[in-house]
Amino acid sequence: MLKKLIFLSLVFLLICLPLSVRITVKAQVKFPDVPSDHFAFEAITKLVEMNVVKGFPDGKFYPNNTVTRAQFATMVVLAKKLTLVSPATPTFNDVPSSHWAYRYVETAFRAGYVRGVGGGRFAPDANIKREDLAVLLINTLGLQSEAAKFTQPLVLAQDGKEISPYAIGAVTLAYAPAYQLLNYHSAPGGYRIVAPKKVATRAECAYAVYQALNSPKRGGQIVIGMSQEPDTLSIVGTMAARSQILGSVGWGDVHRADNWDIYPFLLEEIPTLENGLWKMLPGEKMEITFKLRKGIKWSTGVEVTVDDYLFAHEVVMNDKVPLASRLPNSIVEKMEKIDNYTLKVTYNQLYHLANLGLWILPKHQLEPIYRESIDKFLKSDEFNRKVIGMGPYMIEEWRPGERIILVPNPHFPFRPVMDKIIWRFIRDTNTLLATVLSGGVDAVAPVGLTFDQGLQLKRGEATSVYKTYIDPALIWEHIDFKTDNPWFSDKRVRQALLYAIDREKIVKNLFQGLQPVAHSWLPPKHYGYDPNIKKYDYNPEKAKQLLAEAGWKPGPDGVLVNEKGEKFEFINATTAGNAIREQVQQIIQADLRKVGIVMKIVNRPSTVLFGDYTRRRQFEHTVMYAWVMSPTSYGTTLWHSRYIPSEANGWVGQNYPGWSTPRSDELLDMVEKELDAAKRAEYLREQQRIWVEEVPSIPLYFRADVSVAKKNLANWKPTSSLVPITWNSEEWYWKK
Repeated sequence: MLKKLIFLSLVFLLICLPLSVRITVKAQVKFPDVPSDHFAFEAITKLVEMNVVKGFPDGKFYPNNTVTRAQFATMVVLAKKLTLVSPATPTFNDVPSSHWAYRYVETAFRAGYVRGVGGGRFAPDANIKREDLAVLLINTLGLQSEAAKFTQPLVLAQDGKEISPYAIGAVTLAYAPAYQLLNYHSAPGGYRIVAPKKVATRAECAYAVYQALNSPKRGGQIVIGMSQEPDTLSIVGTMAARSQILGSVGWGDVHRADNWDIYPFLLEEIPTLENGLWKMLPGEKMEITFKLRKGIKWSTGVEVTVDDYLFAHEVVMNDKVPLASRLPNSIVEKMEKIDNYTLKVTYNQLYHLANLGLWILPKHQLEPIYRESIDKFLKSDEFNRKVIGMGPYMIEEWRPGERIILVPNPHFPFRPVMDKIIWRFIRDTNTLLATVLSGGVDAVAPVGLTFDQGLQLKRGEATSVYKTYIDPALIWEHIDFKTDNPWFSDKRVRQALLYAIDREKIVKNLFQGLQPVAHSWLPPKHYGYDPNIKKYDYNPEKAKQLLAEAGWKPGPDGVLVNEKGEKFEFINATTAGNAIREQVQQIIQADLRKVGIVMKIVNRPSTVLFGDYTRRRQFEHTVMYAWVMSPTSYGTTLWHSRYIPSEANGWVGQNYPGWSTPRSDELLDMVEKELDAAKRAEYLREQQRIWVEEVPSIPLYFRADVSVAKKNLANWKPTSSLVPITWNSEEWYWKK
């Protein structure tokens, strides 16, 4: 008993001591167990300065320790600076006037912030659960009537159904963009969850209280610079610039967060084997039931229903629609509409990503044009530019070559904080950098500045209004060969070029060695990455040997010629105006000239390069660009022979090199159907060994994700993957 009293007294002293009492433990703003990238760092720092929370004698904060109901009531009273009351008769029989938190519990109760647990009890020593944390703070904010409107949870998490009925409205509001009181947790399998019944930690309580005191400031706008302009916002688009914009507009059944956890939006929950919505059938078939949330609407105000999935399936499976891939719809055997909000899908094979959703399109908007003419449909503004979605924003204006303006979608479940997002297209990266330095933009998306420019801004960050984000990413910079071109049909020639290019020099001279040389197509952060893959070190003599074996001999001027007397000259193209790529080209050009090869540089605007030039394989010889991957990318559309774009297959696929190897195809098919992640990784490693031997592309380096944002912009959270920076744009706001 004595130990318990001592512990409670110590906790009170260190966490919840009122301002009028002197303490011997010096307040400390920085704690070694709360680094600057901790989600609650700012909250803890500010609350310590306010004497609402304190650290322990050893200098630590212990952010993962739990908090009792009495401690939290005291924290709220201190944060709100309420005048303490001390009634003669206690309200709760387990919080007598002699209890250390008596005045704080009574004050919080009379303010309407806390309530008892029944039977005249408050349970002061009980740990506070996360859903109760939400209830207490929503009460503190006076939002009880607003919370009462929610009878079903509307949270972007997999476990919404686990929220207790009494807490549904409070938890829903706690995660709304206007309040942002709670953080999310991660669950096995990579799911984002609320964990409503888990005990709240000191860090979570501090974060929630601080957010309640500093609710996001509604309004304002953000101007974002980007070095590319999408050629289309339709489903046939493949540019990264497109995904950055659609991250605010499109939305759909399943999404990813910055830590790559997945969560449902349109769906009530993501189908899994565990929740029974994903079932295995005889003959390696599958059945998945998708249950839609009721009341989710397109930005036109029309409710999203199963009919939108059925219409999208018809469009996606139309051979005249030039998609990079028709998966997962291409393996659908049957779609069954149970009702407007329930879709049962039977698949004709196993597919490890099937539960992440299907293609969906607004039937009411697009079907009339589609029925009239498929050609007119594919060229229409409604399909390409005036796209509608169910996300937090919608397109107000697209001025080609200049900007796209987004405004709040009035039919999104919760109003986003910002009033406007303006995308400025500044194709030349040097001009984009100058715009940042002059304050002409508030942020720059990952499709923007080059790595060296990011380093330049990082060095001056201490005195700048901007913060620069540089993180290793799932971005693979490379050069595609056109392998069915006679110049590059021989793998010895492709291997020779790889030996002839000093890639270590490129990363050392241009990136200070901070972006690693790529030896395959899968980045180190991908689960299928193989660190022991074969490496082509710089070896110009080996390159000359292979070229000679392939029939290329030095001519009178030193340029290689074949038996027909044709000089080894080829064209390389990349995005015009990208300063770093143009420098890479110069280095490669010089290296290849040393072995007798002439590389001609003919660059093109991004809208041209990523249009038919690559999609329909119209490039002459080679093209340099990057693939931005997702955590689950497995390369089928990039390397399988059925995904070589051609008129015969409706220009489906991204196998722009035109590479075809039977065993690689077999392995990629195995990856697609395998539900065991460890086995998928094994198949991918074998596929990479084949790829490295065949060299359909020159792997240059794995890029870092570079973006910039003003320091007072809240919730700019890069993902280092295909997940766009706008994945949480409804939560962006300017700090007060």
